[in-house]
Amino acid sequence: MLPFSTLDCRTRMVGVNASGYIPTHANYKYSFTEQIYTAADLQGLGDTLSGIDFHVLSSPVDTFRTVDVYLVNSSLEAFASAGSYIPVDQMTLVAQNAQLGLQLGSHHIAFNAPFVRNADSNLIVAVYDHSGFYQGSTNWASVNNVGGGRSLHYYTDSQMTPDAPTG
Repeated sequence: MLPFSTLDCRTRMVGVNASGYIPTHANYKYSFTEQIYTAADLQGLGDTLSGIDFHVLSSPVDTFRTVDVYLVNSSLEAFASAGSYIPVDQMTLVAQNAQLGLQLGSHHIAFNAPFVRNADSNLIVAVYDHSGFYQGSTNWASVNNVGGGRSLHYYTDSQMTPDAPTG
């Protein structure tokens, strides 16, 4: 295994999120998303992650969003309900105030420090978009609810924090 790996959300996904909500919903000022990647999804990835790649499938804009990225190893296989987010204080903040591009193609976010992944556990990826302005609809390649309950999203035009999304 490589000493450091990048989680490529396009090649590790279980469906295409054609609605444009995950990892961020640029039609709103703020959003918070969580995605579950199973240990099987991540097989062969490596134990230490140094970054994450998100992939834009289509976008009407040529700009970026400001995001924070959190990770946590977990035994959780699906979210129990639409509001059952894992609190960010139980996760590791791996990238803060990162610029996530909305242009067509791949966009890499390097982590502030490597994240050690437990190869036997699932991985939850959370993205908090605190850009505070609208951008337009963007379609992403990401984990979708193909198996049911593996992604959550909350978006709003009101100021929010990732501590307690309500929907």
